[in-house]
Amino acid sequence: MKMRKNQLLLYFGKWTSHFGNIIFDYANSVFLTQVRGRSAMLLAIYQSSETIINIFFNVIGGVLADFSNRKKILIITDVISGCICFLLALLTNTIYGDYIIIIANILLALVYSFNSPTYKAIIKEMILKDDIGVYNSISSAGVEILGIIGPLLALIIVNKIGAEGAMLFDAGTFWASAIAECFLKKVNIDVDIDNFRSKNDFFKMLVEGFQYLYNEKKIFTLIIISAIVNFFLAGYNLLLPYVNSMYKYNEFYSKALTAEAIGGILGSALNSVILKKTKKKRIEIMPFLTLTGLSLVIVPFASRYSVMFICGLPFILFGTFLTIYNINFMTIIQTNVSEQYLGRVFSIIFTIAVAFMPVGSFTFSRLKNITDVNNFLSIGVGIVIVSILGGLAIRKSSK
Repeated sequence: MKMRKNQLLLYFGKWTSHFGNIIFDYANSVFLTQVRGRSAMLLAIYQSSETIINIFFNVIGGVLADFSNRKKILIITDVISGCICFLLALLTNTIYGDYIIIIANILLALVYSFNSPTYKAIIKEMILKDDIGVYNSISSAGVEILGIIGPLLALIIVNKIGAEGAMLFDAGTFWASAIAECFLKKVNIDVDIDNFRSKNDFFKMLVEGFQYLYNEKKIFTLIIISAIVNFFLAGYNLLLPYVNSMYKYNEFYSKALTAEAIGGILGSALNSVILKKTKKKRIEIMPFLTLTGLSLVIVPFASRYSVMFICGLPFILFGTFLTIYNINFMTIIQTNVSEQYLGRVFSIIFTIAVAFMPVGSFTFSRLKNITDVNNFLSIGVGIVIVSILGGLAIRKSSK
């Protein structure tokens, strides 16, 4: 019963917080675009500040997740996030409302730097090992569904109750998440992590996190593979808005995003089915990374057809296979990394991934013809090569 109860509480907490983030970004982005004369600069600062904060503070958040009580961190960070949104609702319509929004976003990003690695790390404490894969599948499906319907609901909420009301609603989602987390009960008692925490200082734990990850060759290799793949995914994200110029269909960018989200839902469902039929409760993930690359390889060929379904099919397949890969990547980390190091490992993964993406964006921005649909072919081939070489490297590290 504890296991099932924990799953429901974690689903509720993650989905409500995610929906709150969608509302927060939508309402504030709309507000900033209405600031005359400097809306583009303010929006750029708003969007980039979150990434910068996460790069600097995520590693610290990972250490704190291993150094402190994870359940308390989740509750406290969600309560603080709710308070930030509540205060923002009171101050948005002041003379300095635009600057207050940016400051609020920076503060939320700071809080998220502690919440995110903690949430990923606490899964191993709250859910039995054999159920983690299915949990990640359902959790991912819920996030993908919110990615489709969330912006529409955010539009309705902002139109009905205004930006200030939306921030109050947002505060409620974070507080509801905190209340749900109060009822979490630990089911994995294999590791006396509290005793471990009491015998180590902060900076020593930070160094030990890097040492542990380096010594776990298979996991370290998998992280490097995923980081390199993020380099190519940054190129994909850069190219995607330009599909409006590559396809004859109006606003094909929104259609491609929808197709990718549908693929994400299908991938989550398919992953659950595969796990139920797999006795070992784990999936070999490198073939799905190869299929992710191949999905992009066929984009230029599919674009030649005048049928919408054929044009969108590669993006559905891309979302499907990438979701399966991401879910099982997360499951591998959560089930194989020692509970003592989970927070630090997740924070290191995030930092490496974020560091590679700006490099990829800058590299692919130098393409001579960025509106050439064949650019997707190059990115797909790159991912396929990385997946093949990565699979060989993982086999070698396993031996």
